[in-house]
Amino acid sequence: GWVASGRAAGAARQGILRGPGYQAMDEYFARHGCAGASRMCSTASMQVNVGFREDFDSQWTLAHDIAPFLGAIFAHSPLVAGRPSGWQSTRLAVWSALDPARTRPVATKSDARNDWTRYALDAPVMLIRNPDGCVVPEQSLTLRRWI
Repeated sequence: GWVASGRAAGAARQGILRGPGYQAMDEYFARHGCAGASRMCSTASMQVNVGFREDFDSQWTLAHDIAPFLGAIFAHSPLVAGRPSGWQSTRLAVWSALDPARTRPVATKSDARNDWTRYALDAPVMLIRNPDGCVVPEQSLTLRRWI
């Protein structure tokens, strides 16, 4: 695909936000190829937060089940720098190539709460804030190990 071939959407663009967190994210994603630059400079997203309910597992299952539908709603982004990317949703293509340990869907069984907890704890730490700003861990560090 276009991401693997090095034709990253964001490779020639500069990020607008340059705070310590964004600089650390840029460094972290650069270690994973060109998809990070594409994600940070050439895509947009929408975040949906849902409230807590007593039946957390059914709430998580519903959110997980509608994720493909939400992706389809925003799927019409077939261009990169004015040229066809080869994907109907360039953002989803970038996201899937970015960092699978952080971006792959969470498989749920009958215990969604613990499935999500394991997924989050096994994800790599992207950055650590300190008094001087943010640093990217030198070696791969999971949230579980960092805690």
